[in-house]
Amino acid sequence: MTYEEVRKLPLRTFWSFNRQIDRLRAERDQRQMRIAAAMQTPEAAANLIESLRLELDAPVVIEKRFDAEKFKELQERFSRGA
Repeated sequence: MTYEEVRKLPLRTFWSFNRQIDRLRAERDQRQMRIAAAMQTPEAAANLIESLRLELDAPVVIEKRFDAEKFKELQERFSRGA
């Protein structure tokens, strides 16, 4: 985002984004601490590698069921506009 785009954000949105930045930085710092701690013993390193592998193997999947009623509503709305 450009400086001007940021200035146009509502204050609540700006501070919400700011908190997310802090959260992401804390997550990064925590991961670096885990890596540093894992270098102490081979077992800890193996545990870290396994936990990171599990993170990579578990993507977030969101399934939504088909909403036939909403589909009909939208279909009617678009057919009237056409």
